[in-house]
Amino acid sequence: MKRGKSQAVYKFLPGMWVSERNDAGRSITAEIKNWNNKKMENIYHGFIEGEIKRQISLFGKRGGDINAFHLEEDHCFMIVEPACNEGIPDIIGEVSPLLFYCSTCHRIFQKKSAGQVDSYTWRCPDCEKYSVKQLQMVYTCECGYSQPVVKPYVKGVDTLFYKPVQNPYKAYYRQGKAEKAAEFFISCPNCRARLKLDNAESSRNYKPFSLKIINLVDKKSGDFFDKGEEAQKIVIARWLGKLTWQQYEEILDNVELAFSDRMRSHEQKKEIETTVRGMIAAGLITEDQFDLFVNNMLSTKQKSGGVEQYAAACDELFAGMKKENEDAYKQWVSNYAYKLMQYYTIKYARQVFTLRDAIDKG
Repeated sequence: MKRGKSQAVYKFLPGMWVSERNDAGRSITAEIKNWNNKKMENIYHGFIEGEIKRQISLFGKRGGDINAFHLEEDHCFMIVEPACNEGIPDIIGEVSPLLFYCSTCHRIFQKKSAGQVDSYTWRCPDCEKYSVKQLQMVYTCECGYSQPVVKPYVKGVDTLFYKPVQNPYKAYYRQGKAEKAAEFFISCPNCRARLKLDNAESSRNYKPFSLKIINLVDKKSGDFFDKGEEAQKIVIARWLGKLTWQQYEEILDNVELAFSDRMRSHEQKKEIETTVRGMIAAGLITEDQFDLFVNNMLSTKQKSGGVEQYAAACDELFAGMKKENEDAYKQWVSNYAYKLMQYYTIKYARQVFTLRDAIDKG
Protein backbone atom coordinates (compact mmCIF):
# COMPACT_ATOMS: atom_id res chain seq x y z
CA MET A 1 0.00 0.00 0.00
CA LYS A 2 1.38 3.41 -0.96
CA ARG A 3 1.81 6.01 1.75
CA GLY A 4 2.35 9.75 1.54
CA LYS A 5 5.61 11.11 2.93
CA SER A 6 3.89 12.97 5.77
CA GLN A 7 2.00 9.86 6.89
CA ALA A 8 5.20 7.81 6.82
CA VAL A 9 6.99 10.37 8.96
CA TYR A 10 4.37 10.22 11.69
CA LYS A 11 3.10 6.62 11.53
CA PHE A 12 5.72 4.41 9.92
CA LEU A 13 8.88 5.20 11.86
CA PRO A 14 11.61 2.56 12.38
CA GLY A 15 11.12 0.60 15.58
CA MET A 16 7.34 0.76 15.69
CA TRP A 17 4.70 -1.79 14.81
CA VAL A 18 2.03 -1.19 12.18
CA SER A 19 -0.85 -3.30 10.89
CA GLU A 20 -2.08 -3.74 7.34
CA ARG A 21 -4.25 -6.25 5.52
CA ASN A 22 -2.57 -8.58 3.05
CA ASP A 23 -3.98 -9.60 -0.32
CA ALA A 24 -6.12 -12.26 1.37
CA GLY A 25 -7.64 -9.68 3.70
CA ARG A 26 -5.81 -10.88 6.83
CA SER A 27 -4.59 -8.30 9.30
CA ILE A 28 -0.83 -8.63 9.70
CA THR A 29 1.39 -6.67 12.07
CA ALA A 30 4.95 -5.85 11.08
CA GLU A 31 7.82 -4.04 12.75
CA ILE A 32 9.33 -1.22 10.70
CA LYS A 33 13.04 -1.96 10.44
CA ASN A 34 14.36 0.94 8.40
CA TRP A 35 13.74 3.35 5.56
CA ASN A 36 15.19 3.41 2.11
CA ASN A 37 16.35 6.93 2.71
CA LYS A 38 18.62 9.67 1.54
CA LYS A 39 20.46 12.38 3.41
CA MET A 40 18.44 15.55 3.76
CA GLU A 41 20.22 18.41 2.02
CA ASN A 42 20.23 22.19 2.43
CA ILE A 43 20.07 22.10 6.23
CA TYR A 44 22.76 22.70 8.82
CA HIS A 45 23.21 19.20 10.23
CA GLY A 46 25.51 20.05 13.13
CA PHE A 47 23.11 22.56 14.66
CA ILE A 48 20.13 20.20 14.41
CA GLU A 49 22.12 17.22 15.68
CA GLY A 50 23.17 19.21 18.73
CA GLU A 51 19.56 19.92 19.64
CA ILE A 52 18.58 16.27 19.11
CA LYS A 53 21.40 15.21 21.44
CA ARG A 54 20.24 17.73 24.02
CA GLN A 55 16.67 16.40 23.95
CA ILE A 56 17.87 12.79 24.20
CA SER A 57 20.03 13.73 27.20
CA LEU A 58 16.97 15.25 28.87
CA PHE A 59 15.08 11.99 28.27
CA GLY A 60 17.97 10.11 29.86
CA LYS A 61 17.90 12.35 32.91
CA ARG A 62 14.21 11.52 33.32
CA GLY A 63 15.10 7.83 33.54
CA GLY A 64 14.97 6.81 29.87
CA ASP A 65 17.41 4.30 28.43
CA ILE A 66 19.71 6.14 25.99
CA ASN A 67 22.65 3.72 25.93
CA ALA A 68 22.15 2.92 22.24
CA PHE A 69 22.55 6.52 21.07
CA HIS A 70 26.35 6.97 21.59
CA LEU A 71 25.95 10.69 22.23
CA GLU A 72 29.65 11.14 22.93
CA GLU A 73 30.45 10.71 19.22
CA ASP A 74 30.71 13.85 17.09
CA HIS A 75 28.38 12.69 14.33
CA CYS A 76 26.14 9.93 15.64
CA PHE A 77 23.07 10.86 13.59
CA MET A 78 22.23 11.38 9.97
CA ILE A 79 19.21 13.50 9.15
CA VAL A 80 17.29 11.72 6.41
CA GLU A 81 14.10 11.67 4.41
CA PRO A 82 12.46 8.90 2.33
CA ALA A 83 14.29 8.41 -0.96
CA CYS A 84 11.00 8.09 -2.90
CA ASN A 85 12.63 6.16 -5.75
CA GLU A 86 10.04 4.79 -8.15
CA GLY A 87 9.74 1.01 -7.90
CA ILE A 88 11.81 0.72 -4.71
CA PRO A 89 10.09 0.40 -1.31
CA ASP A 90 10.85 3.38 0.91
CA ILE A 91 9.64 1.70 4.10
CA ILE A 92 11.04 -1.71 5.00
CA GLY A 93 9.50 -3.93 7.67
CA GLU A 94 9.08 -7.57 8.57
CA VAL A 95 6.32 -9.65 10.12
CA SER A 96 6.36 -9.29 13.90
CA PRO A 97 5.37 -10.73 16.36
CA LEU A 98 6.07 -14.30 15.22
CA LEU A 99 3.54 -15.87 17.59
CA PHE A 100 0.36 -17.28 16.05
CA TYR A 101 -2.71 -19.09 17.37
CA CYS A 102 -5.66 -20.94 15.93
CA SER A 103 -8.97 -19.28 16.71
CA THR A 104 -10.71 -22.66 16.40
CA CYS A 105 -8.60 -25.07 18.49
CA HIS A 106 -6.60 -22.30 20.24
CA ARG A 107 -3.20 -23.95 19.66
CA ILE A 108 -0.20 -21.56 19.81
CA PHE A 109 2.60 -21.65 17.21
CA GLN A 110 5.94 -19.82 17.37
CA LYS A 111 7.89 -19.06 14.19
CA LYS A 112 11.66 -18.60 14.35
CA SER A 113 11.96 -15.92 11.68
CA ALA A 114 9.81 -13.72 9.48
CA GLY A 115 11.01 -15.74 6.49
CA GLN A 116 9.03 -18.74 7.79
CA VAL A 117 5.74 -16.88 7.47
CA ASP A 118 4.03 -17.88 4.22
CA SER A 119 0.61 -18.84 2.86
CA TYR A 120 0.70 -22.11 4.82
CA THR A 121 1.10 -20.29 8.12
CA TRP A 122 -2.63 -19.55 8.24
CA ARG A 123 -3.65 -23.21 8.10
CA CYS A 124 -3.65 -24.87 11.53
CA PRO A 125 -1.53 -28.06 11.48
CA ASP A 126 -3.70 -29.51 14.26
CA CYS A 127 -7.28 -28.89 13.18
CA GLU A 128 -6.36 -28.11 9.54
CA LYS A 129 -8.63 -25.08 9.42
CA TYR A 130 -7.61 -21.73 7.94
CA SER A 131 -8.26 -19.98 11.22
CA VAL A 132 -4.74 -19.10 12.34
CA LYS A 133 -4.22 -15.52 13.50
CA GLN A 134 -1.21 -13.51 14.49
CA LEU A 135 -1.02 -12.56 18.17
CA GLN A 136 -0.54 -8.82 17.61
CA MET A 137 0.80 -7.92 21.05
CA VAL A 138 4.08 -6.47 22.31
CA TYR A 139 5.91 -5.71 25.54
CA THR A 140 6.94 -2.09 26.08
CA CYS A 141 8.58 -0.28 28.97
CA GLU A 142 8.69 3.36 30.02
CA CYS A 143 12.49 3.23 29.83
CA GLY A 144 12.23 2.75 26.07
CA TYR A 145 12.65 -1.02 25.77
CA SER A 146 10.26 -2.99 23.57
CA GLN A 147 9.95 -6.44 22.06
CA PRO A 148 7.27 -8.57 20.37
CA VAL A 149 5.35 -11.16 22.35
CA VAL A 150 6.90 -14.61 22.59
CA LYS A 151 5.57 -17.96 23.69
CA PRO A 152 5.63 -18.22 27.51
CA TYR A 153 8.10 -20.72 28.89
CA VAL A 154 6.66 -23.46 31.05
CA LYS A 155 9.08 -26.16 32.13
CA GLY A 156 8.23 -29.51 30.56
CA VAL A 157 5.35 -28.07 28.52
CA ASP A 158 5.45 -27.76 24.73
CA THR A 159 1.82 -27.21 23.79
CA LEU A 160 0.11 -23.99 24.82
CA PHE A 161 -3.28 -22.55 23.96
CA TYR A 162 -4.52 -18.99 23.61
CA LYS A 163 -8.11 -18.05 24.44
CA PRO A 164 -8.47 -14.28 24.04
CA VAL A 165 -12.14 -14.25 25.03
CA GLN A 166 -11.34 -15.99 28.30
CA ASN A 167 -8.22 -13.92 29.07
CA PRO A 168 -6.11 -12.11 26.43
CA TYR A 169 -3.10 -11.87 28.77
CA LYS A 170 -2.68 -15.57 29.53
CA ALA A 171 -1.81 -18.78 27.73
CA TYR A 172 -3.10 -22.14 28.91
CA TYR A 173 -1.71 -25.64 29.09
CA ARG A 174 -2.99 -29.01 30.23
CA GLN A 175 -1.59 -30.81 33.22
CA GLY A 176 -3.40 -34.10 33.55
CA LYS A 177 -7.09 -33.27 33.47
CA ALA A 178 -6.54 -29.75 34.79
CA GLU A 179 -6.05 -26.60 32.71
CA LYS A 180 -3.47 -24.18 34.05
CA ALA A 181 -2.54 -20.64 33.07
CA ALA A 182 0.80 -19.15 32.07
CA GLU A 183 0.96 -15.37 32.08
CA PHE A 184 2.38 -13.39 29.19
CA PHE A 185 4.89 -11.25 31.05
CA ILE A 186 8.61 -10.60 31.05
CA SER A 187 11.01 -8.50 33.11
CA CYS A 188 12.52 -5.53 31.31
CA PRO A 189 16.21 -6.37 30.73
CA ASN A 190 17.13 -2.72 31.30
CA CYS A 191 15.23 -1.62 34.40
CA ARG A 192 13.75 -4.95 35.60
CA ALA A 193 10.18 -3.60 35.52
CA ARG A 194 7.45 -6.20 35.06
CA LEU A 195 6.05 -5.86 31.54
CA LYS A 196 2.62 -7.00 30.45
CA LEU A 197 1.18 -7.30 26.97
CA ASP A 198 -0.42 -4.49 25.07
CA ASN A 199 -1.76 -4.09 21.56
CA ALA A 200 1.10 -3.64 19.09
CA GLU A 201 -0.43 -0.49 17.63
CA SER A 202 -1.42 1.12 20.92
CA SER A 203 -0.44 4.78 21.14
CA ARG A 204 0.79 4.07 24.67
CA ASN A 205 3.63 1.96 23.33
CA TYR A 206 5.29 4.26 20.87
CA LYS A 207 5.43 8.01 21.18
CA PRO A 208 7.35 9.58 18.30
CA PHE A 209 9.19 12.67 19.46
CA SER A 210 8.64 15.69 17.27
CA LEU A 211 11.14 18.51 17.33
CA LYS A 212 10.53 21.97 15.91
CA ILE A 213 13.73 23.56 14.68
CA ILE A 214 14.04 26.72 12.61
CA ASN A 215 16.11 25.58 9.67
CA LEU A 216 17.69 28.94 8.82
CA VAL A 217 21.15 28.64 10.36
CA ASP A 218 23.84 29.47 7.83
CA LYS A 219 27.20 27.73 7.73
CA LYS A 220 29.03 30.56 9.49
CA SER A 221 26.67 30.58 12.47
CA GLY A 222 26.58 26.79 12.48
CA ASP A 223 30.38 26.48 12.60
CA PHE A 224 30.36 28.89 15.53
CA PHE A 225 27.64 27.05 17.47
CA ASP A 226 29.50 23.76 16.89
CA LYS A 227 32.27 25.03 19.18
CA GLY A 228 30.14 24.00 22.13
CA GLU A 229 29.75 25.45 25.59
CA GLU A 230 31.95 28.53 25.11
CA ALA A 231 30.04 29.49 21.96
CA GLN A 232 26.73 29.05 23.77
CA LYS A 233 27.88 31.35 26.57
CA ILE A 234 28.99 33.96 24.03
CA VAL A 235 25.51 33.95 22.47
CA ILE A 236 24.06 34.74 25.90
CA ALA A 237 26.77 37.33 26.65
CA ARG A 238 25.92 39.06 23.36
CA TRP A 239 22.23 39.16 24.30
CA LEU A 240 23.10 40.75 27.65
CA GLY A 241 25.39 43.38 26.14
CA LYS A 242 28.76 41.98 27.20
CA LEU A 243 30.03 42.32 23.65
CA THR A 244 28.88 44.45 20.76
CA TRP A 245 27.26 43.11 17.62
CA GLN A 246 30.44 44.06 15.75
CA GLN A 247 32.59 42.02 18.15
CA TYR A 248 30.17 39.11 17.80
CA GLU A 249 30.35 39.34 13.99
CA GLU A 250 34.16 39.40 14.13
CA ILE A 251 34.10 36.10 16.01
CA LEU A 252 31.67 34.63 13.48
CA ASP A 253 33.93 35.77 10.63
CA ASN A 254 37.00 34.19 12.27
CA VAL A 255 35.63 31.19 14.15
CA GLU A 256 38.68 28.94 13.90
CA LEU A 257 41.06 31.72 14.91
CA ALA A 258 38.86 32.96 17.77
CA PHE A 259 38.69 29.48 19.31
CA SER A 260 42.29 28.50 18.53
CA ASP A 261 44.92 27.86 21.20
CA ARG A 262 46.94 30.90 20.15
CA MET A 263 44.03 33.13 21.20
CA ARG A 264 43.82 31.58 24.65
CA SER A 265 45.04 33.73 27.53
CA HIS A 266 47.76 31.28 28.62
CA GLU A 267 49.18 31.06 25.10
CA GLN A 268 48.95 34.82 24.63
CA LYS A 269 50.67 35.39 27.95
CA LYS A 270 53.60 33.18 26.94
CA GLU A 271 53.94 35.07 23.67
CA ILE A 272 53.76 38.48 25.38
CA GLU A 273 56.24 37.49 28.09
CA THR A 274 58.73 36.54 25.38
CA THR A 275 58.19 39.91 23.69
CA VAL A 276 58.64 41.86 26.95
CA ARG A 277 61.81 39.90 27.78
CA GLY A 278 63.14 41.03 24.41
CA MET A 279 62.28 44.65 25.24
CA ILE A 280 64.18 44.38 28.56
CA ALA A 281 67.19 42.82 26.79
CA ALA A 282 67.16 45.69 24.29
CA GLY A 283 67.15 48.21 27.13
CA LEU A 284 63.75 49.64 26.21
CA ILE A 285 62.25 48.97 29.66
CA THR A 286 63.52 47.90 33.07
CA GLU A 287 63.00 44.55 34.82
CA ASP A 288 60.72 46.27 37.34
CA GLN A 289 58.32 47.13 34.51
CA PHE A 290 57.96 43.50 33.35
CA ASP A 291 54.61 42.71 35.05
CA LEU A 292 53.11 46.10 34.14
CA PHE A 293 53.88 45.71 30.43
CA VAL A 294 52.77 42.06 30.33
CA ASN A 295 49.41 42.86 31.94
CA ASN A 296 48.80 45.91 29.74
CA MET A 297 49.63 44.07 26.54
CA LEU A 298 47.61 41.02 27.56
CA SER A 299 44.59 43.20 28.35
CA THR A 300 44.79 44.83 24.92
CA LYS A 301 45.24 41.55 23.06
CA GLN A 302 42.35 39.83 24.83
CA LYS A 303 40.03 42.51 23.50
CA SER A 304 40.81 41.57 19.90
CA GLY A 305 39.15 38.34 18.83
CA GLY A 306 39.46 35.95 21.78
CA VAL A 307 36.46 34.18 23.29
CA GLU A 308 37.45 33.41 26.88
CA GLN A 309 36.54 36.82 28.27
CA TYR A 310 33.02 36.71 26.81
CA ALA A 311 32.34 33.17 28.02
CA ALA A 312 33.67 34.22 31.43
CA ALA A 313 31.30 37.21 31.40
CA CYS A 314 28.34 34.83 31.12
CA ASP A 315 29.69 32.75 34.02
CA GLU A 316 30.10 35.91 36.09
CA LEU A 317 26.54 37.06 35.40
CA PHE A 318 25.10 33.74 36.50
CA ALA A 319 27.67 32.81 39.13
CA GLY A 320 24.96 32.01 41.67
CA MET A 321 23.21 29.56 39.36
CA LYS A 322 26.51 27.94 38.41
CA LYS A 323 27.59 27.56 42.03
CA GLU A 324 24.27 26.08 43.09
CA ASN A 325 24.19 23.37 40.40
CA GLU A 326 26.81 23.41 37.65
CA ASP A 327 25.17 20.63 35.60
CA ALA A 328 21.81 22.43 35.67
CA TYR A 329 23.59 25.65 34.69
CA LYS A 330 25.23 24.01 31.68
CA GLN A 331 21.89 22.60 30.58
CA TRP A 332 20.26 26.02 30.93
CA VAL A 333 23.06 27.65 28.91
CA SER A 334 22.58 25.11 26.12
CA ASN A 335 18.82 25.55 26.03
CA TYR A 336 18.79 29.35 26.26
CA ALA A 337 21.59 29.82 23.73
CA TYR A 338 19.77 27.57 21.29
CA LYS A 339 16.64 29.73 21.52
CA LEU A 340 18.66 32.93 21.13
CA MET A 341 20.43 31.51 18.08
CA GLN A 342 17.03 30.92 16.48
CA TYR A 343 16.02 34.48 17.34
CA TYR A 344 19.23 35.95 15.88
CA THR A 345 18.76 33.88 12.74
CA ILE A 346 15.34 35.40 12.12
CA LYS A 347 16.09 38.97 13.24
CA TYR A 348 19.35 39.30 11.33
CA ALA A 349 18.44 37.15 8.33
CA ARG A 350 20.74 37.85 5.39
CA GLN A 351 17.97 37.09 2.93
CA VAL A 352 14.20 37.42 3.30
CA PHE A 353 11.57 35.66 1.20
CA THR A 354 7.90 36.49 1.01
CA LEU A 355 5.31 33.73 1.25
CA ARG A 356 4.82 34.03 -2.51
CA ASP A 357 8.58 33.60 -3.06
CA ALA A 358 8.55 30.45 -0.93
CA ILE A 359 5.56 29.01 -2.82
CA ASP A 360 7.19 29.77 -6.17
CA LYS A 361 10.48 28.16 -5.09
CA GLY A 362 8.62 25.07 -3.81
